[in-house]
Amino acid sequence: MHGFGLYYIAVCNHIKSIIKHTEESLSRKPLVDFERFINSYSRIKSIVDLTDKEVGFLVFITIFFNSGLLCFTFYVTLNFNITAGIQTVAIYGMFFGALGLFIGMTVSASMVADESKELCSAMPENTGKLTFKQIRFLMTTQNGITLTVWRIVPITRSFIFVIIGILLTYTVMFSSLSPMKGSKEILFYFEQ
Repeated sequence: MHGFGLYYIAVCNHIKSIIKHTEESLSRKPLVDFERFINSYSRIKSIVDLTDKEVGFLVFITIFFNSGLLCFTFYVTLNFNITAGIQTVAIYGMFFGALGLFIGMTVSASMVADESKELCSAMPENTGKLTFKQIRFLMTTQNGITLTVWRIVPITRSFIFVIIGILLTYTVMFSSLSPMKGSKEILFYFEQ
């Protein structure tokens, strides 16, 4: 899971740099061939859509796995008195590893969406009326490029906070309902 997460972070950063390069070349040239940029943007969007389609399920599984690991480690930390050194290191290591990978994946994917929104605003100012090609370019870039979790939900900045909030809320809720609060029974499972 962690290998795929690191690969996904690298892919997202590469897509972001391609969009940023397109944005810089758009803002550099005063008289821009918008037809060329529309074609370039459409190719970038189709490549990102194909990538998202191919790896979307793996992104879903990785985020689901990391969310479960975060819930488990947070639940164990809240409910069990773990005082042994190696068990504490293992629990916190799993927690921070899963949290770091989750944040890395979602932040890098949300940066793609942010960069594509900036591309639309990078169009050079025109004092006169907009031409047909400029209007077509604006309409094409208006929706932006977003990566999704298995084509279910787009990954944006708010997605990160929503998922972490849900995880914390439900873990605390289930923790308060737990009959094993303060128990040392979990140590049995770690010692085997």
